[in-house]
Amino acid sequence: MAVRTWLVALLAAVVLVGGGSARAAEGQGSSVLPLSYRPEDNRQEVREIKQEEVKKVYQQKKIDGAQVLLFSRPYEQDDYLYGAWVKDGKLYDLGAVGTLPFAEQTYIDKHEFNGHAVLRIDGVYAAKAVQSNFYLLGAEQVKPFLRVNGHAVESDLDRDGKKEIVTMHSLSGTTKIFKEMPSGQFEVADINQATAGKEVVFQMEDDLFIAKFADGTTKKYLYTPDGLREEK
Repeated sequence: MAVRTWLVALLAAVVLVGGGSARAAEGQGSSVLPLSYRPEDNRQEVREIKQEEVKKVYQQKKIDGAQVLLFSRPYEQDDYLYGAWVKDGKLYDLGAVGTLPFAEQTYIDKHEFNGHAVLRIDGVYAAKAVQSNFYLLGAEQVKPFLRVNGHAVESDLDRDGKKEIVTMHSLSGTTKIFKEMPSGQFEVADINQATAGKEVVFQMEDDLFIAKFADGTTKKYLYTPDGLREEK
């Protein structure tokens, strides 16, 4: 009887130890890297200008009773491409959105972003230097919203019903997440800094961040409200 009692106690101990080890291994496998966000300083400006500021129109697109123009200015040695919002006979300068050699490759779109009507202009400054400008569209006016460098992807990373904006710089291999705050301002997190990866790319179809390290190894991470969870 004493032997049987001892065996039962031993088996119970093994089960407890084994279960604890399994839970520990599971916890290690789902470790989360914290993300550090900082306020993004948006330097976009929108101001009314005169028609004399427009030298040549390269693109124009009608949007909700208004019009978006991509144009050059009548200044020497100015090869920037500018955007303008035209409504009720008034011209509003949206700032530089690219360069003239890539004027035809510039993309204009109006869509919904987190409950806002947004104008997005994707421009090119060099062969691999791209920039996206986002503007809020109101009933009567257009307002600055966000400017980001790199290829920009809009995705609801944590499935909370609000989209984030992920940017990837192909030349530097850096990837960032821009998150809209309740105030309407944005905060940004550096994924290379969080993972210590030499290069990071965003795999859009799976919402995975793939970090490549100096020794050639790679790791995959999934974005969560608590940070980046490594995927085995």
